[in-house]
Amino acid sequence: MRVRVVGVVCAVAVILSGCAGSGGEGKPPLTNATGSAVESNAVVMDEPTESVPVYVPLDQAEVGDVVQVEVPVKPEPSAAMAVNDEAGARAAVRYFYDVINYTVRSPEPDLVVREGSSDCNYCKQFSEVAGSIAQRGQRAAEDGQVLKEIEAVRRLSENSWIASTVSNYTNAVIVNQADEVVLREDGLGVMEDQMILDFDSGQWTLAAFGERGL
Repeated sequence: MRVRVVGVVCAVAVILSGCAGSGGEGKPPLTNATGSAVESNAVVMDEPTESVPVYVPLDQAEVGDVVQVEVPVKPEPSAAMAVNDEAGARAAVRYFYDVINYTVRSPEPDLVVREGSSDCNYCKQFSEVAGSIAQRGQRAAEDGQVLKEIEAVRRLSENSWIASTVSNYTNAVIVNQADEVVLREDGLGVMEDQMILDFDSGQWTLAAFGERGL
């Protein structure tokens, strides 16, 4: 197990004193060019330095390893999301996948709730999990739900759409503030999901998200 450690080196001074000989004529102490006596000779080691952590690739990291974690970029709605049509719904699907991933990788565990509809139970549950992780000073090291394909998008009503998606649920790697892995769980792999979206007053909201057929 590799642990991030800050190395500390202690400086040690060794004092060498000059002495008069015993039993004979006393000799004056050695003097330097300025005439002052040489009383000691200090030996000092290097100043303390911080050790460089050994980074482990995310796909190989185990608990205790140090990994490199990229700073997540907060997603922004695209221009295509301004329209209540199929293209707008597809753009909204991609946006909400980004919101879900950002929620567990950033200090904003409530973002998915703010972007969801008032009755989005998935949003509330997901936010609670993300909030619990954030309270411990931890976060996900990478995206957990990677969108692979939007298979189909169809209208449910005038302002509601349903999208069938295929996504890859990657390994869950949770790190602390020092980027040490504190939890690693195998992902579910490739799965088929459905996302329901609502459009109101020029904005999209996430209404529901989950595995197809449930």
